[in-house]
This record gives sequence, C-alpha cells and structure tokens, in this order.
Amino acid sequence: MQDTLGWALFKRDPVQEARGVLEGCVRKAPHVALYHYHLGKVAMADGDLERARNEFSAALKLKLGSAEAADAQKALAALK
Repeated sequence: MQDTLGWALFKRDPVQEARGVLEGCVRKAPHVALYHYHLGKVAMADGDLERARNEFSAALKLKLGSAEAADAQKALAALK
C-alpha cells in the first residue's frame, strides 16, 4: 500500500515526498523488486544517479517483472 502511495506521489511530481515513502517501503521489504524499481525511478528524477543505479540493479537481481526490467535495463544503460 505504501508503495502505491509513493508511486502515485511520484507521478504527481512531489519527488521528495515520494522518495521518503518509497525508502520506507524498501527498508520494510527489501526483497520486493518493484519497490527498488520505483525508488530508482524517483532517485533518477531527483538527480541522484548513484542511488538510481543501485536501486535498478537491486530490482533486476530480485527478478523484476519483464516490462519494468526492460525499463530498468534501459535506465542503467543511460546512467553509465
């Protein structure tokens, strides 16, 4: 539920608020790939490219769904 809130906040553009919510999700459930992916998107939008790389990499290691995985791989390639 918190991930949904964080993702909705990100889509509305208050990146800092979304980032806090999504960081909480990752702390509580570090095994959920989608949380890492969402946090990576927020970090990228916020200009924190190192964090974005780390979160996208974590999401891919945790077997992210195919559509998100393709996007995460594309983002990682752009961040190198």
